[in-house]
Amino acid sequence: MPHIKTIGNVGLWHIAESEESLLDALGSPVPHDITHPAKRREWLASRLLTKILLQQRGFSFRGIVHNENNKPLLIGCRMAVSLTHSFPYAAVQIAASDVGIDLEKPKEKLRLAAPRFLSKEEFLHADNDLTALCIYWCAKEAVYKWHGRRGLHFANEIAVEKFDVLKSGTLYAAVKPLQKKLRLQYAAEDDCVLAFID
Repeated sequence: MPHIKTIGNVGLWHIAESEESLLDALGSPVPHDITHPAKRREWLASRLLTKILLQQRGFSFRGIVHNENNKPLLIGCRMAVSLTHSFPYAAVQIAASDVGIDLEKPKEKLRLAAPRFLSKEEFLHADNDLTALCIYWCAKEAVYKWHGRRGLHFANEIAVEKFDVLKSGTLYAAVKPLQKKLRLQYAAEDDCVLAFID
Protein backbone atom coordinates (compact mmCIF):
# COMPACT_ATOMS: atom_id res chain seq x y z
CA MET A 1 0.00 0.00 0.00
CA PRO A 2 1.53 3.36 -0.98
CA HIS A 3 2.45 5.82 1.76
CA ILE A 4 0.57 8.92 0.54
CA LYS A 5 0.22 12.20 2.44
CA THR A 6 -2.52 14.59 1.30
CA ILE A 7 -2.14 18.37 1.61
CA GLY A 8 -5.20 20.11 0.15
CA ASN A 9 -5.38 19.12 -3.52
CA VAL A 10 -1.84 17.66 -3.45
CA GLY A 11 -0.77 14.08 -2.92
CA LEU A 12 2.79 13.35 -1.75
CA TRP A 13 4.12 9.80 -2.04
CA HIS A 14 7.23 8.41 -0.37
CA ILE A 15 8.19 5.70 -2.88
CA ALA A 16 9.21 2.45 -1.22
CA GLU A 17 7.62 0.08 -3.75
CA SER A 18 9.55 -1.89 -6.37
CA GLU A 19 9.25 -1.11 -10.05
CA GLU A 20 7.46 -4.41 -10.57
CA SER A 21 4.76 -3.67 -8.00
CA LEU A 22 4.25 -0.16 -9.40
CA LEU A 23 3.97 -1.59 -12.93
CA ASP A 24 1.39 -4.13 -11.74
CA ALA A 25 -0.67 -1.43 -10.00
CA LEU A 26 -0.59 1.06 -12.88
CA GLY A 27 -0.87 -1.37 -15.76
CA SER A 28 0.99 0.92 -18.17
CA PRO A 29 4.61 0.56 -19.27
CA VAL A 30 7.35 3.11 -18.64
CA PRO A 31 8.53 4.94 -21.79
CA HIS A 32 11.61 3.27 -23.31
CA ASP A 33 13.73 6.42 -23.06
CA ILE A 34 13.52 6.38 -19.24
CA THR A 35 16.25 3.94 -18.30
CA HIS A 36 17.47 4.91 -14.82
CA PRO A 37 15.80 2.66 -12.19
CA ALA A 38 14.91 5.52 -9.81
CA LYS A 39 13.51 7.64 -12.67
CA ARG A 40 11.37 4.72 -13.80
CA ARG A 41 9.92 4.36 -10.29
CA GLU A 42 9.29 8.13 -10.11
CA TRP A 43 7.44 8.04 -13.44
CA LEU A 44 5.29 5.08 -12.37
CA ALA A 45 4.55 6.49 -8.91
CA SER A 46 3.54 9.91 -10.26
CA ARG A 47 1.10 8.32 -12.74
CA LEU A 48 -0.28 5.93 -10.15
CA LEU A 49 -0.69 8.80 -7.68
CA THR A 50 -2.55 10.75 -10.37
CA LYS A 51 -4.83 7.76 -10.88
CA ILE A 52 -5.51 7.46 -7.14
CA LEU A 53 -6.26 11.18 -6.71
CA LEU A 54 -8.59 11.19 -9.72
CA GLN A 55 -10.48 8.13 -8.48
CA GLN A 56 -10.95 9.85 -5.10
CA ARG A 57 -12.68 12.66 -7.01
CA GLY A 58 -14.83 10.34 -9.11
CA PHE A 59 -12.79 10.53 -12.32
CA SER A 60 -11.11 7.83 -14.38
CA PHE A 61 -7.43 7.93 -15.30
CA ARG A 62 -6.87 7.40 -19.02
CA GLY A 63 -3.31 8.66 -19.16
CA ILE A 64 -1.34 11.87 -19.56
CA VAL A 65 -0.19 13.68 -22.69
CA HIS A 66 1.89 16.85 -22.98
CA ASN A 67 1.09 19.95 -25.01
CA GLU A 68 3.56 21.89 -27.17
CA ASN A 69 4.97 23.56 -24.02
CA ASN A 70 5.38 20.20 -22.26
CA LYS A 71 2.51 20.95 -19.87
CA PRO A 72 0.80 17.71 -18.78
CA LEU A 73 -2.84 17.21 -19.71
CA LEU A 74 -5.19 14.48 -18.52
CA ILE A 75 -6.69 12.46 -21.35
CA GLY A 76 -10.49 12.70 -21.37
CA CYS A 77 -10.71 14.72 -18.14
CA ARG A 78 -11.32 18.41 -17.57
CA MET A 79 -9.22 18.56 -14.37
CA ALA A 80 -5.79 20.22 -14.43
CA VAL A 81 -2.73 18.28 -13.27
CA SER A 82 0.84 19.08 -12.29
CA LEU A 83 3.47 16.46 -11.43
CA THR A 84 6.88 16.53 -9.79
CA HIS A 85 9.34 14.01 -8.40
CA SER A 86 12.72 13.77 -6.74
CA PHE A 87 13.45 10.24 -5.63
CA PRO A 88 12.22 8.84 -3.29
CA TYR A 89 9.30 11.28 -3.54
CA ALA A 90 6.60 11.97 -6.10
CA ALA A 91 3.88 14.60 -5.80
CA VAL A 92 0.80 15.43 -7.86
CA GLN A 93 -1.63 18.34 -7.76
CA ILE A 94 -5.11 18.07 -9.29
CA ALA A 95 -7.71 20.85 -9.42
CA ALA A 96 -10.41 22.33 -11.64
CA SER A 97 -8.20 25.35 -12.46
CA ASP A 98 -4.53 25.73 -13.44
CA VAL A 99 -2.09 24.17 -11.01
CA GLY A 100 1.66 24.15 -10.41
CA ILE A 101 3.76 22.09 -8.03
CA ASP A 102 7.43 21.40 -7.46
CA LEU A 103 9.44 19.15 -5.18
CA GLU A 104 13.19 19.27 -4.65
CA LYS A 105 15.86 18.11 -2.25
CA PRO A 106 17.96 20.87 -0.68
CA LYS A 107 21.25 20.30 -2.54
CA GLU A 108 24.49 22.26 -2.69
CA LYS A 109 24.00 22.90 -6.41
CA LEU A 110 21.25 25.39 -5.48
CA ARG A 111 23.90 27.67 -3.94
CA LEU A 112 25.79 27.70 -7.24
CA ALA A 113 22.65 28.25 -9.32
CA ALA A 114 21.06 30.87 -7.01
CA PRO A 115 22.41 33.96 -8.85
CA ARG A 116 20.77 32.69 -12.05
CA PHE A 117 17.27 32.09 -10.66
CA LEU A 118 17.00 34.74 -7.93
CA SER A 119 16.76 38.52 -8.14
CA LYS A 120 19.30 40.50 -6.10
CA GLU A 121 16.71 41.10 -3.37
CA GLU A 122 15.75 37.41 -3.22
CA PHE A 123 19.43 36.40 -3.16
CA LEU A 124 20.08 38.69 -0.18
CA HIS A 125 16.98 37.45 1.62
CA ALA A 126 17.95 33.79 1.16
CA ASP A 127 21.34 34.59 2.70
CA ASN A 128 22.85 31.36 1.31
CA ASP A 129 20.50 29.28 3.50
CA LEU A 130 19.94 26.01 1.66
CA THR A 131 16.34 25.58 2.84
CA ALA A 132 15.43 29.15 1.81
CA LEU A 133 17.09 28.66 -1.58
CA CYS A 134 15.16 25.45 -2.09
CA ILE A 135 11.84 27.10 -1.16
CA TYR A 136 12.57 29.89 -3.65
CA TRP A 137 13.44 27.37 -6.38
CA CYS A 138 10.34 25.23 -5.78
CA ALA A 139 8.06 28.28 -5.65
CA LYS A 140 9.42 29.63 -8.93
CA GLU A 141 9.24 26.22 -10.60
CA ALA A 142 5.62 25.81 -9.42
CA VAL A 143 4.77 29.24 -10.88
CA TYR A 144 6.51 28.30 -14.14
CA LYS A 145 4.43 25.12 -14.38
CA TRP A 146 1.24 27.05 -13.56
CA HIS A 147 2.10 29.57 -16.31
CA GLY A 148 2.42 26.67 -18.73
CA ARG A 149 4.42 28.38 -21.46
CA ARG A 150 8.13 28.34 -22.19
CA GLY A 151 10.40 31.34 -21.75
CA LEU A 152 9.36 32.75 -18.38
CA HIS A 153 12.60 34.02 -16.79
CA PHE A 154 12.97 32.93 -13.16
CA ALA A 155 15.09 35.85 -11.89
CA ASN A 156 13.48 38.69 -13.83
CA GLU A 157 9.85 37.68 -14.36
CA ILE A 158 8.89 35.63 -11.27
CA ALA A 159 9.22 37.69 -8.08
CA VAL A 160 8.77 35.89 -4.76
CA GLU A 161 7.94 38.14 -1.82
CA LYS A 162 9.98 37.78 1.38
CA PHE A 163 8.79 34.93 3.58
CA ASP A 164 9.69 33.36 6.91
CA VAL A 165 11.66 30.14 6.52
CA LEU A 166 9.50 27.74 8.51
CA LYS A 167 8.58 24.06 8.32
CA SER A 168 5.51 25.12 6.37
CA GLY A 169 3.91 28.36 5.34
CA THR A 170 2.39 30.64 2.75
CA LEU A 171 4.21 32.85 0.30
CA TYR A 172 3.32 35.07 -2.64
CA ALA A 173 4.82 35.31 -6.10
CA ALA A 174 4.21 37.86 -8.83
CA VAL A 175 4.25 36.87 -12.49
CA LYS A 176 5.42 40.19 -13.93
CA PRO A 177 4.43 39.70 -17.60
CA LEU A 178 0.87 38.91 -16.53
CA GLN A 179 0.76 41.43 -13.68
CA LYS A 180 -0.64 38.64 -11.53
CA LYS A 181 0.09 37.64 -7.94
CA LEU A 182 -0.19 34.01 -6.88
CA ARG A 183 -0.47 32.49 -3.43
CA LEU A 184 1.57 29.36 -2.73
CA GLN A 185 1.92 26.90 0.11
CA TYR A 186 5.23 25.30 0.99
CA ALA A 187 6.42 22.53 3.28
CA ALA A 188 10.09 22.06 4.16
CA GLU A 189 11.29 18.80 5.63
CA ASP A 190 14.90 17.80 6.25
CA ASP A 191 15.26 15.99 2.95
CA CYS A 192 12.57 17.56 0.78
CA VAL A 193 10.87 20.88 -0.02
CA LEU A 194 7.45 21.06 -1.66
CA ALA A 195 5.72 24.16 -3.02
CA PHE A 196 2.44 24.49 -4.88
CA ILE A 197 -0.07 27.05 -6.10
CA ASP A 198 -2.77 27.45 -3.48
